[in-house]
Amino acid sequence: MAIGADEPLPTIAIEVPTPGRRPEDCPVWVAVAVLALLSAACCTPLLDAGWFVSHEELRPIARALAAYHEIAGGDLYPRWLSTGYLGKGVPLFNFYPPAFSLLVAYGHALGVPLLLAGKLTIFLLFFAGGLGATLWARPHLGSFPALVAGILYLFAPYHFVDIYVRGATAEFTSLAALPYLFLAIDRSVDRLSARALASLALASAAIVVSHFLSALMIAPFAAVYALARALPSGGRWMALGRIVAGVALGAALSAFFWLPALVERNALSSERGEQVIGGYYTYFLHFVHPKQWLDRSWQFGNSVAGYADGMSFQVGLPILISAAASALLVWRLPKPARGFVLLTALLGIAALWLTSPSARVWYAWLPPFQLIQFPWRYLGPVTLFLAAAGGGVVRVLAEWNSWLGPGSTIVLAALALGLSSEQRTVRGRIPVADDRAAIERVVADAPWSTKFGNEDEFLPKHADVEAASRVPGGPYPGGVDVEISNLRGTLKDLTFEVASPADRGIAVIPWYAFPGWEVSLDGREWQFVPRPDGLLAFRVPQGRHLARVHFATTPPRVAGWLLASAALLTLGALVFRERRAEP
Repeated sequence: MAIGADEPLPTIAIEVPTPGRRPEDCPVWVAVAVLALLSAACCTPLLDAGWFVSHEELRPIARALAAYHEIAGGDLYPRWLSTGYLGKGVPLFNFYPPAFSLLVAYGHALGVPLLLAGKLTIFLLFFAGGLGATLWARPHLGSFPALVAGILYLFAPYHFVDIYVRGATAEFTSLAALPYLFLAIDRSVDRLSARALASLALASAAIVVSHFLSALMIAPFAAVYALARALPSGGRWMALGRIVAGVALGAALSAFFWLPALVERNALSSERGEQVIGGYYTYFLHFVHPKQWLDRSWQFGNSVAGYADGMSFQVGLPILISAAASALLVWRLPKPARGFVLLTALLGIAALWLTSPSARVWYAWLPPFQLIQFPWRYLGPVTLFLAAAGGGVVRVLAEWNSWLGPGSTIVLAALALGLSSEQRTVRGRIPVADDRAAIERVVADAPWSTKFGNEDEFLPKHADVEAASRVPGGPYPGGVDVEISNLRGTLKDLTFEVASPADRGIAVIPWYAFPGWEVSLDGREWQFVPRPDGLLAFRVPQGRHLARVHFATTPPRVAGWLLASAALLTLGALVFRERRAEP
């Protein structure tokens, strides 16, 4: 039909589809909200007043309280805790990973009540671990399958064993950092990026300062994962180089902790140090029988030789079902997702093997891994890898019907929540008000709370073990043939006048001698020696003198901080340069 000049043009209605989100897509903020709510459910035992009973009793709070006192005194990274061993001190954070204690102590320094700061830190660690597992799996499996992986990891029974049964706050902290290591490896493989390099360095350093043994445990798995991800890529050697560089920068970032810990280890008793890998702590006494991976009984006792353990070593029914279903249906997955599921499942099986008696040869051939003490610690990596693999079954269901993605996520979340009800409990409560003075009284009434170690392994080597937890120390010096006056100072910096009628006076400071202590007399550096009981002592010449005793630094600690500062500046410069180069 012809259209005349005066006739209007016909209109054609074009229907433009309204942009919407597919049911298989889950916005990041939804995943964050779900994980936050489920993390709160994991923390229900923390809602009651006081602290919860675990193998560690009140010791995690005692450590944080001791760290707070040092921070309040101006020592922002306290290696020496002045309240340890009844005031005689202990170099705890020169050797023991400080992350959890410092998080709680700094929270308290910002005005949060101490017990509440501890409980909030536990909540944040639950949430961080679940979110990390989700972010790691998301590029490989998709949004809802990744959320399932995060939920499975969040409700892993070993999380509840670690925090509510054992009270192992250091290892629990490391479990929250583990997923970010693998996420950072992926990012380093996928692109040349300063931010990816920085994320890998930060994740590596976070694991070291959270729990040094977890860094030892996860290193072989991280190496295998990095090789498996980098070798199939086009620029495999460049990708591996970026991963090595990121880990090296992470080691440098954490050098302020591990370098002094290694170099100054000889300031502790080698005999007491050997006790933590012998006797009860001998690795071959704590293997897990395969039937214990499935045993759902829940107890609050200890690990023992044999298989009559008083705590649970189950992997978790939702994790096992999801990982097994993913393995059976892996051929239905797209190739990239299939590779991720197979790799994480194999890593999970390898970690599971390391908990069993058949892995004895691994520990015999590689003695450093005997430091792990308890092979069942590998249940942490086991649950991470199998949870990541377990998201694969949701991806298969979502490919079949898009609504099965969110539907199966809801079902698995409900299943994990219901099956964990017995695990989200504690043995009892420690009735203490959330008041610093009240907590200090409870700690003072329990001398074990001020030793901070199970076998006095952090006690300086010259100290008398028998007297350490019985004889009070404190800031008031004494001695033989000396007169002390005009005492002033802080927890680790004491100034006083000392007089001796003859050239044979001995001043004694009731603090344990350890590298870092410095003594000056009338402004000059003065030599000191440890007494037979380990206390710090120095000779006083005839006459009246002005003495100062303070805790300074040492060359290994300076070198550690210089390495960490150099790594931080390098990463900062690289990230800044990258951001400036972006359009």
